[in-house]
Amino acid sequence: MNINAASLYEELFSLYGNTQWWPGETDDEIILGAILTQNTSWSNVEKSLSRIRNEGLMKLEMLADIDKSHLIELIHSSGFYNQKARTIIELSKMIVSNYGGIDAMKNESNEKLEAFIKPISGIGQETMDAILCYALDKPVFVVDKYTLRLMDRLGVKNVSNIRKAKEYVLASIGEDLGKLKNLHGLIVNFSKDYCRSKPACNDCPLRNKCDFASGKQD
Repeated sequence: MNINAASLYEELFSLYGNTQWWPGETDDEIILGAILTQNTSWSNVEKSLSRIRNEGLMKLEMLADIDKSHLIELIHSSGFYNQKARTIIELSKMIVSNYGGIDAMKNESNEKLEAFIKPISGIGQETMDAILCYALDKPVFVVDKYTLRLMDRLGVKNVSNIRKAKEYVLASIGEDLGKLKNLHGLIVNFSKDYCRSKPACNDCPLRNKCDFASGKQD
Protein backbone atom coordinates (compact mmCIF):
# COMPACT_ATOMS: atom_id res chain seq x y z
CA MET A 1 0.00 0.00 0.00
CA ASN A 2 1.28 3.46 -0.85
CA ILE A 3 -0.59 5.53 1.73
CA ASN A 4 1.61 8.13 3.39
CA ALA A 5 1.50 9.02 7.07
CA ALA A 6 -0.44 12.25 6.44
CA SER A 7 -3.21 10.32 4.66
CA LEU A 8 -3.22 7.66 7.38
CA TYR A 9 -3.54 10.43 9.95
CA GLU A 10 -6.62 11.82 8.21
CA GLU A 11 -8.20 8.36 8.00
CA LEU A 12 -7.69 7.73 11.71
CA PHE A 13 -8.58 11.29 12.70
CA SER A 14 -11.96 10.85 11.00
CA LEU A 15 -12.57 7.93 13.38
CA TYR A 16 -11.23 9.26 16.67
CA GLY A 17 -10.55 12.97 16.35
CA ASN A 18 -8.22 14.56 18.88
CA THR A 19 -7.20 11.85 21.35
CA GLN A 20 -5.50 14.39 23.66
CA TRP A 21 -2.66 11.95 24.02
CA TRP A 22 -0.57 11.58 26.31
CA PRO A 23 -2.79 11.28 29.42
CA GLY A 24 -1.44 13.50 32.19
CA GLU A 25 -2.22 16.80 33.90
CA THR A 26 1.40 17.99 34.12
CA ASP A 27 4.73 17.35 32.43
CA ASP A 28 5.94 15.63 35.61
CA GLU A 29 2.99 13.25 35.49
CA ILE A 30 3.59 12.51 31.81
CA ILE A 31 7.18 11.51 32.54
CA LEU A 32 6.06 9.23 35.35
CA GLY A 33 3.39 7.68 33.14
CA ALA A 34 5.91 7.03 30.36
CA ILE A 35 8.06 5.02 32.77
CA LEU A 36 5.27 3.26 34.63
CA THR A 37 3.44 2.08 31.48
CA GLN A 38 6.30 -0.20 30.47
CA ASN A 39 5.03 -3.81 30.25
CA THR A 40 1.70 -3.12 31.91
CA SER A 41 -1.78 -1.79 31.19
CA TRP A 42 -2.67 1.86 31.54
CA SER A 43 -5.31 0.99 34.15
CA ASN A 44 -2.50 -0.23 36.41
CA VAL A 45 -0.54 2.96 35.74
CA GLU A 46 -3.54 5.09 36.69
CA LYS A 47 -3.69 3.38 40.08
CA SER A 48 -0.04 4.20 40.71
CA LEU A 49 -0.40 7.80 39.55
CA SER A 50 -3.48 8.24 41.72
CA ARG A 51 -1.55 7.11 44.82
CA ILE A 52 1.33 9.44 44.02
CA ARG A 53 -1.08 12.32 43.42
CA ASN A 54 -3.02 11.67 46.62
CA GLU A 55 0.20 11.92 48.63
CA GLY A 56 1.07 15.22 46.98
CA LEU A 57 4.22 13.82 45.38
CA MET A 58 3.50 14.55 41.72
CA LYS A 59 6.66 16.64 41.27
CA LEU A 60 10.05 15.35 40.23
CA GLU A 61 11.65 17.56 42.89
CA MET A 62 9.82 15.52 45.52
CA LEU A 63 10.44 12.16 43.90
CA ALA A 64 14.16 12.90 43.74
CA ASP A 65 14.28 12.68 47.53
CA ILE A 66 11.64 10.02 48.15
CA ASP A 67 12.50 6.82 50.00
CA LYS A 68 12.65 4.04 47.43
CA SER A 69 10.63 1.61 49.56
CA HIS A 70 7.84 4.17 49.85
CA LEU A 71 7.79 4.77 46.10
CA ILE A 72 7.63 1.02 45.53
CA GLU A 73 4.50 0.89 47.68
CA LEU A 74 2.91 3.65 45.62
CA ILE A 75 3.68 2.13 42.20
CA HIS A 76 3.27 -1.55 43.08
CA SER A 77 0.28 -1.97 40.75
CA SER A 78 2.40 -1.08 37.71
CA GLY A 79 4.66 -4.11 38.03
CA PHE A 80 8.47 -4.22 37.76
CA TYR A 81 8.27 -1.78 40.66
CA ASN A 82 11.87 -2.15 41.87
CA GLN A 83 13.29 -1.20 38.49
CA LYS A 84 10.70 1.51 37.83
CA ALA A 85 11.23 3.07 41.25
CA ARG A 86 14.97 3.15 40.66
CA THR A 87 14.49 4.73 37.24
CA ILE A 88 12.06 7.37 38.50
CA ILE A 89 14.34 8.39 41.35
CA GLU A 90 17.47 8.46 39.20
CA LEU A 91 15.83 10.47 36.41
CA SER A 92 14.25 12.87 38.92
CA LYS A 93 17.60 13.45 40.65
CA MET A 94 19.36 14.07 37.35
CA ILE A 95 16.73 16.50 36.07
CA VAL A 96 16.65 18.47 39.31
CA SER A 97 20.44 18.49 39.62
CA ASN A 98 21.17 19.47 36.00
CA TYR A 99 18.15 21.59 35.06
CA GLY A 100 16.26 22.45 38.21
CA GLY A 101 13.06 21.21 36.58
CA ILE A 102 11.41 20.18 33.34
CA ASP A 103 10.81 23.65 31.89
CA ALA A 104 14.52 24.37 31.48
CA MET A 105 14.95 21.13 29.51
CA LYS A 106 12.63 22.37 26.80
CA ASN A 107 15.27 24.82 25.60
CA GLU A 108 17.75 22.03 24.87
CA SER A 109 18.21 20.36 21.49
CA ASN A 110 16.90 16.87 20.85
CA GLU A 111 20.45 15.61 20.57
CA LYS A 112 21.48 16.92 23.99
CA LEU A 113 18.32 15.62 25.61
CA GLU A 114 18.76 12.16 24.10
CA ALA A 115 22.36 12.05 25.31
CA PHE A 116 21.15 13.08 28.77
CA ILE A 117 18.26 10.60 29.04
CA LYS A 118 19.51 7.53 27.15
CA PRO A 119 22.13 6.36 29.70
CA ILE A 120 19.54 6.14 32.50
CA SER A 121 18.80 2.51 33.33
CA GLY A 122 15.23 1.50 32.59
CA ILE A 123 14.60 4.04 29.83
CA GLY A 124 14.50 2.58 26.32
CA GLN A 125 13.86 4.27 22.99
CA GLU A 126 10.06 4.27 23.24
CA THR A 127 10.03 5.71 26.76
CA MET A 128 12.60 8.35 25.87
CA ASP A 129 10.65 9.38 22.77
CA ALA A 130 7.44 9.66 24.82
CA ILE A 131 9.21 11.95 27.28
CA LEU A 132 10.69 14.06 24.47
CA CYS A 133 7.41 14.40 22.59
CA TYR A 134 4.78 14.70 25.30
CA ALA A 135 6.61 16.22 28.27
CA LEU A 136 9.24 18.31 26.46
CA ASP A 137 7.25 19.19 23.31
CA LYS A 138 9.90 18.00 20.88
CA PRO A 139 8.78 16.97 17.35
CA VAL A 140 9.49 13.27 17.88
CA PHE A 141 7.17 10.45 16.86
CA VAL A 142 6.70 7.63 19.36
CA VAL A 143 6.88 4.20 17.74
CA ASP A 144 5.54 1.21 19.64
CA LYS A 145 4.52 -2.35 18.84
CA TYR A 146 1.13 -1.14 17.61
CA THR A 147 2.78 1.17 15.08
CA LEU A 148 5.05 -1.49 13.64
CA ARG A 149 2.23 -4.03 13.44
CA LEU A 150 -0.14 -1.60 11.71
CA MET A 151 2.47 -0.49 9.19
CA ASP A 152 3.34 -4.10 8.40
CA ARG A 153 -0.28 -5.14 7.90
CA LEU A 154 -1.12 -2.10 5.81
CA GLY A 155 1.78 -3.02 3.56
CA VAL A 156 3.78 0.17 4.05
CA LYS A 157 7.08 -0.46 2.31
CA ASN A 158 10.45 -0.46 4.04
CA VAL A 159 9.11 0.09 7.57
CA SER A 160 10.52 -2.69 9.72
CA ASN A 161 11.98 -0.92 12.74
CA ILE A 162 11.67 2.19 14.89
CA ARG A 163 14.02 4.32 12.80
CA LYS A 164 12.29 3.53 9.52
CA ALA A 165 8.84 4.04 11.05
CA LYS A 166 9.91 7.49 12.23
CA GLU A 167 11.23 8.33 8.78
CA TYR A 168 7.94 7.23 7.22
CA VAL A 169 5.94 9.49 9.52
CA LEU A 170 8.22 12.52 9.33
CA ALA A 171 8.38 12.31 5.53
CA SER A 172 4.80 13.56 5.19
CA ILE A 173 3.88 15.00 8.60
CA GLY A 174 7.17 16.76 9.25
CA GLU A 175 7.57 18.51 12.60
CA ASP A 176 3.86 19.19 13.17
CA LEU A 177 3.94 18.51 16.92
CA GLY A 178 0.18 18.37 17.31
CA LYS A 179 -0.17 15.71 14.63
CA LEU A 180 2.85 13.75 15.88
CA LYS A 181 1.33 13.62 19.36
CA ASN A 182 -2.12 12.72 18.15
CA LEU A 183 -1.06 10.13 15.57
CA HIS A 184 0.47 7.96 18.27
CA GLY A 185 -2.80 8.05 20.20
CA LEU A 186 -4.82 7.39 17.06
CA ILE A 187 -2.75 4.30 16.27
CA VAL A 188 -3.07 2.99 19.82
CA ASN A 189 -6.86 3.39 19.75
CA PHE A 190 -7.19 1.88 16.29
CA SER A 191 -4.96 -1.05 17.16
CA LYS A 192 -6.97 -1.85 20.28
CA ASP A 193 -10.27 -1.60 18.42
CA TYR A 194 -9.38 -3.30 15.13
CA CYS A 195 -5.73 -4.12 14.44
CA ARG A 196 -5.28 -6.38 17.43
CA SER A 197 -2.95 -9.38 17.59
CA LYS A 198 -5.98 -11.25 16.24
CA PRO A 199 -7.30 -8.54 13.91
CA ALA A 200 -10.97 -7.69 13.41
CA CYS A 201 -10.55 -7.29 9.65
CA ASN A 202 -14.23 -7.71 8.74
CA ASP A 203 -15.18 -4.67 10.80
CA CYS A 204 -12.06 -2.60 10.08
CA PRO A 205 -12.64 0.80 8.42
CA LEU A 206 -9.32 0.41 6.58
CA ARG A 207 -9.92 -3.12 5.30
CA ASN A 208 -10.17 -1.97 1.65
CA LYS A 209 -6.78 -0.27 1.93
CA CYS A 210 -4.97 -2.97 3.87
CA ASP A 211 -2.74 -5.62 2.32
CA PHE A 212 -3.28 -7.98 5.24
CA ALA A 213 -7.07 -7.79 5.06
CA SER A 214 -7.06 -8.24 1.29
CA GLY A 215 -4.70 -11.22 1.48
CA LYS A 216 -1.92 -9.53 -0.51
CA GLN A 217 0.76 -10.24 2.06
CA ASP A 218 2.94 -13.31 1.71
